[in-house]
Amino acid sequence: MTDASEHFFFLCPRCADNTVLQILDVGVVRDAPATYDLEHRAKARRDFKIAMKIHCLKCKLMDFVEISNDAWQGGKIANDLLVEEPSIYSN
Repeated sequence: MTDASEHFFFLCPRCADNTVLQILDVGVVRDAPATYDLEHRAKARRDFKIAMKIHCLKCKLMDFVEISNDAWQGGKIANDLLVEEPSIYSN
């Protein structure tokens, strides 16, 4: 999520009340010249992955988030086989 200041926020998935997660630490996992799928990423100059340790003050959730540009680059996430959409019908 972003706000008018263009800051990027992570919201707690457990609290479900828009509690903002703290970023406790950050590290560059990978930073190299672009080599991944250059046919579809012609403007990409670098392949990178940034990892962040995140924490919720309210429920004490502790997790990691990664942001990268050398993986899935488009489409709708609900159409991906990795994400299961909840059924609108009960069994």
